[in-house]
Amino acid sequence: MQGNAADYDVAVVGGGPLGLAYATWLKQDRPETRIVVLEKRAAPGFKIGESTLVPTVSSVLSLGPTAAAMRRLFHPKFGLWFWWMGPDSQSIEAQVDPGNFDETFQLERRVFETMLMRVAERNGVEIRRDTRVDIANSTLGAGASELACETSSGESSRVRARLVCDASGPASIIPRALGLHRQNTDFTTNAYWAYFRKKSQIDFDGWDVTATRHLCFPEGWVWFIELVSWEDAPDENLKAMVDYLLDLPEDAPDYPTRQELSERFDCPYEQVIESIGVVPRTDIDSASGLPAEERFDHYVHKYPAFKKIMDTYELVEEPYKGLPTHFAYSELVHYSERYAGDGWLAVGDAAFFVNPFLSPGLTYGFPTSSLAAKESAGALESGDVSAAAFAHYDETVRATYEALVAEHEMFYRCFRHPLSYEKPFLTKAGLGVLSGRFAHVLELLGGPGGHRMPNRRLPGPVGGPGSVVDPRYLDVVHRIIETTKEDEEQGVDPGVTAEKVEAIVEPFLDQARSMEGFGDLHVGRAFEKFDDDFRRVAHKEDWQPLIPRWRCPNCRNDAPAAFDTCYVCGESRPGSEAAATGSAAAERAR
Repeated sequence: MQGNAADYDVAVVGGGPLGLAYATWLKQDRPETRIVVLEKRAAPGFKIGESTLVPTVSSVLSLGPTAAAMRRLFHPKFGLWFWWMGPDSQSIEAQVDPGNFDETFQLERRVFETMLMRVAERNGVEIRRDTRVDIANSTLGAGASELACETSSGESSRVRARLVCDASGPASIIPRALGLHRQNTDFTTNAYWAYFRKKSQIDFDGWDVTATRHLCFPEGWVWFIELVSWEDAPDENLKAMVDYLLDLPEDAPDYPTRQELSERFDCPYEQVIESIGVVPRTDIDSASGLPAEERFDHYVHKYPAFKKIMDTYELVEEPYKGLPTHFAYSELVHYSERYAGDGWLAVGDAAFFVNPFLSPGLTYGFPTSSLAAKESAGALESGDVSAAAFAHYDETVRATYEALVAEHEMFYRCFRHPLSYEKPFLTKAGLGVLSGRFAHVLELLGGPGGHRMPNRRLPGPVGGPGSVVDPRYLDVVHRIIETTKEDEEQGVDPGVTAEKVEAIVEPFLDQARSMEGFGDLHVGRAFEKFDDDFRRVAHKEDWQPLIPRWRCPNCRNDAPAAFDTCYVCGESRPGSEAAATGSAAAERAR
């Protein structure tokens, strides 16, 4: 390549959450590093991937935003709730509610990425918007990569960098260019989704809960994700509002509500719009041959309980400007033969993607991106940015991908029957007990009535005891896959297979039950439908969620009970001191 090029230490291809987090962490760890993010969009816009778990929120807080700011911008979420349905089910059944430990959020990605872009820029990261990388006319090498770039108007430029981080998402531009990108043909899934507004309520036990809700069925599962939509807020107004929140201390007096922020910055919002999607196994997807707009409805009409729920919604036509009403993705699972090479590494979906179930894209993407940033800082400091410098990162990402694929295949194969469907959740809970993670979470909550917000901390190690790569867990996972796959191929009744799955899982749970101090944990506190021995029960008389909350009578937002006022509209909690006195000076929910 000829002529001048702008010089940087690191070029990040892609301005999504993980590329921005990687760049910001690297800049915070090594401030002298010259970093540029090359983002093909002129401004953040729609993307799927809207549900978060604790690792994501902890990671975001470590970058600088506050919990108070996130409460104003995003919809609250208190755990994960699951139900099962079959083709003859008239209602949902077999409720499981693991992960009912934390206050997290459901994100509209345009707002999320606007916030992370502003955080990165405030940390000294340069962001070039409307800049597409032409990888075919670029060169990669340890310490000497040169990227050909072009704007939408045809203006060309080049960027020279010692290290290139591919954060391009499913485009996965470097692995594809090097012939390393692969589709997983052994296990993969499709996804069909749209956006809806609630028009009425349905009287299904437990359904009206502020959480990511899942309906599992023999071919796959359905997500229900409530969002606050700022789609009609102009880009500059939204940016100004985000900047204001990033500058505002969490303990600021009279912290504004969402409604006040909307009015002050002329950023209209819709309180609840719902993302609903079906994610079936590709090999048994009975809708794959239909037009894209009919695939979602195929499963609605196939499952009566699903149909009853969807009858309470109305479809939102073209909810995001310039995009269709119905979305369809096929064969989601992909990976790379390598995740780092001489002068480059891949993070997030550019490295691999498995499935949206349990939100692994962000849940594992942030910790692996944090590891990538740490190892990049060390490599730049030593002067060695060859593949050898990133060997540990490559091994960690590969192990994480392989474990996640196995975990998801286990879940999917267990969805064929209500008895087997619940066993993977109990296996994960048992692992939490055996590793001490369950006790740690309960300790942080301080017992019943506690309120835990994810800590402002860098993501911890990706592996280790209690993680998805724990050998004890993977042994159970692989035995379940082997049993269920063989039975399915031989046409064994799913109920018979479910009993075999139970026979695999129960000895593992017995290990947890026999641990010293297990009885003191009272694990049933974490589940509405399971007792302290992980046995299903029909009803608990006085059960309450580990994070008590109240529903605002004005806007219907759910807030933790620790707060006396609604952070959306400012309404006082019924029965609180503020409600009794009508005092406008009552402390705002942070």
